[in-house]
Amino acid sequence: MAFQPIIPFGGMAGWNFLQRTRESQQETFNNSPDIKNDIEYFKEHIGEVQTAEDLVSDYRLLKVSLGAFGLGDDLGSKAYIQKVLEEGSLDPQSFANRMADKRYLAMTEAFGFDLEPPNTQLSDFPDKIIGKFQTNQFEIAVGEQNNNMRLSMVPENGLRSWATSPWCRFSRPRWACHPAHRRWILISKFPSCVTGQAGCLATVKSASFRMRTNRKS
Repeated sequence: MAFQPIIPFGGMAGWNFLQRTRESQQETFNNSPDIKNDIEYFKEHIGEVQTAEDLVSDYRLLKVSLGAFGLGDDLGSKAYIQKVLEEGSLDPQSFANRMADKRYLAMTEAFGFDLEPPNTQLSDFPDKIIGKFQTNQFEIAVGEQNNNMRLSMVPENGLRSWATSPWCRFSRPRWACHPAHRRWILISKFPSCVTGQAGCLATVKSASFRMRTNRKS
């Protein structure tokens, strides 16, 4: 069983505690037997993967791969995943490029099955995917303890890409653009923003909320 993050308080006190202890808690979480076994298996076998079919045929490799991009709930959709990855990202009309959920595009670009050789053959590939997997799984574990805390962590990790999405064309103070759903999310829904903590300010800055209107669009 994986280590369960410790969040002894709710609200601002809990958020501050999580921020202070996150590095050590993440390290302990990464060394949990379940997480460690998944990582070791991935490191040992991902280099054998040459095609999208190879990947979806190995449950354990696919589990880590999807988990790295927050797509763990799609683990049973092997045919769908294979189609997305096989079409790749180089073609603007590929499935991944046309999907609203850009997590699949990020995964498709990372694996590069439309390249020769695919990125799975690169020496630094395992560590990149494993790092993403560890971060996402830790966030999920935090959510099992306190989902509001997890919601506060997600924008810190992901709003930079939200703000640069083509769906985000106009400046809307106190809102963040969520390209996967093509809609705006009120940032005050996140605990860190409600309480005015530094985490929220960092989020706003990293997301570049002061976006300029794209008058050419």
